This record gives sequence, C-alpha cells and structure tokens, in this order.
Amino acid sequence: MKDISDCKSIIIFNDTSLRSHHGCSRVMEAIKFWLENKKIFILETHFAHKEIQKNQKLLDAINEADGFIINGEGTFHNGAEKAEHILNFCDQLSSKPVFFINGIWENNPQEWLTRLKKFRGVFVRDSKSKETLLSHNIESHFCPDLSLSLAYKLNNQIERQNYIVIGDSVRWETRKLLSNLARFNGAQFVPTKTVHYKLLKKGFLSKALFGFYMNLKPYFFSNYMLPDNVNEYLEVLSKASGHITGRYHGVCLSILTETPFLCLKSKTSKVEQLISDIGINPNRVIGFESIQTISEKDIFPFDNEELEKIRMFNSNALKCADNLFTSIFNAL
Repeated sequence: MKDISDCKSIIIFNDTSLRSHHGCSRVMEAIKFWLENKKIFILETHFAHKEIQKNQKLLDAINEADGFIINGEGTFHNGAEKAEHILNFCDQLSSKPVFFINGIWENNPQEWLTRLKKFRGVFVRDSKSKETLLSHNIESHFCPDLSLSLAYKLNNQIERQNYIVIGDSVRWETRKLLSNLARFNGAQFVPTKTVHYKLLKKGFLSKALFGFYMNLKPYFFSNYMLPDNVNEYLEVLSKASGHITGRYHGVCLSILTETPFLCLKSKTSKVEQLISDIGINPNRVIGFESIQTISEKDIFPFDNEELEKIRMFNSNALKCADNLFTSIFNAL
C-alpha cells in the first residue's frame, strides 16, 4: 500500500472519469497527474451523476481529508440541479479548504454566489466567467481547461491525411445531423464518446449501440470509429485534415493536436469563449442551421498567426495548471 503519511489528502467531487468520454478522461488524467506531482493524495472521489449521500466511503473520509476539490467540468451553468447538490454539500465543508476548478460560471442563480465566496480558491476556465464573478466581488483565477494541461507532442514526421473527422454532440438531434453529414460526405465519424466493453466495439452489437446513441438505424451507417482511449482519439485527430464537432472537448482536443475545426454552437458560450481567449477566428463556430449545407471545403486551415496563438495558449495552460495545484498544496 502506498505510504501517504507525508502527503496532503483531498476528496474530489464530480469525478467524470466514468463518463466514457475522451475529454472527461483527459481532464481527470490531468487532475490526477497534477495532484501526484504536488504530493497530494486522493483520499476518495465522488463520481459525476452519483448521489453523494449514498457514498459511505466518501462520507467516512471527510474528517480525514485536508481539503476538497470540485471539478466544475460540464456542470456549473444554467443552474444545473446536480451542480446545486454539490455546492450544497460542500458548503458544509468550508471549515476546511474547498477549491472550485475547471468550470465555467454562466447563468447560475444569485444565491449560489454566497456559497462560492466561502471557498478557498476559484479557478475558472474562461475569462468571461472570471469577469462575471468579479462583478459579484468574487476573486477567481483563469486557468484554461485542464484537458490542455498535459504536454502533447505532435509527430511532425507524419503528414496529415486527406480526410476529415466528424464528431458528435450532447444533443440528440444534432448527433443525427452530424452522423448524416459524415455518411453523405463519406467522412469518418468519430464521436468523443466511447464504450469500454470490447464486445460492444465490433459486429452487430456495436452497430446497434452506436445506432441507438446516434439516433440512427444501425444498418444505415458503417464508416465510424470508436477509439479505445483518449490517446487513440488524439492520434486520429492529429492525422486528420479537419474536424467538425458539436462538443467543447472536441474543440479542446483539436486545439491540442492543431487540427483545423468547426464547432456547432451550444447552449452556453463556452466554445466561443475558448476561441476568444485563444484569439483565433470566431467564424470557426457555426450555427445549427449550417449542418445541412456544410462540407469539408468549409474547414479552413489555421493560418500562421492562429498557430502561434494556439501554441502560446497550450504552453500557458501547463503553467496555469502548475500554479493552480501549487496553490491548492500551499492552502492544505
């Protein structure tokens, strides 16, 4: 058993590693990497969409923990009920350091702010959230999404191939439109979601599962790929000449692999804010109505200025993450 006698310990809330999502996997991989780097031990974890009060191991570990981390990823906007449950629970823990990290703050109820003010540190992943919180006298720090905080080395010896990848979306109807776009254009369909059971990756079961998820009859579609893990997904993106996606982390991982992309607008401004913070062309965000007419020719390559800004942003993401977890260590 690992000796943790010299380590500080924390409990993580909203661990998304079980969401079968490459972006979530990358974020949680980063959180665990940086905690280990700072010699902070994960005492227990609350998995996303699970009831905290039913996790007896977590409840038993609270008194032993030196502090608590809330992973804000995909949760703290539009007054989401699951976000409120986490805030309410962590509000009771504020006698010890509580940190809110890796989230946006958009369209949330006013009363949530009083709980956030009690936290030892607030780290948001876009500058607009930082400005919003500052307008309510809450100091926060900007740190880009943690999916960008692990170094990724592009293999420049491998030329990009002449194919585009089309991803999926959180929204059911948008998934169907994106998959139809891939089918009619002969493109490779690679959702950001995956499955972890080998039996479901091949043959009829795979098609049936995929068809249900994509709102398609399984025999309608065959040119799709389900990478086993985030590293395989990054490799697919790094070889593609372009990427059309409906997911925020589809954009993040395109930024990481320097793959030109177009992204559909979502119910929050998170993609627009990411693009604004980097300083690249805002026309990479397209409206829902554009799916019907868009093609691979519409994915314009990064120019030299965009590539320079992307590389600077990725480099800054590592530095910000280092500072973030150093701050957590110093406060415990």
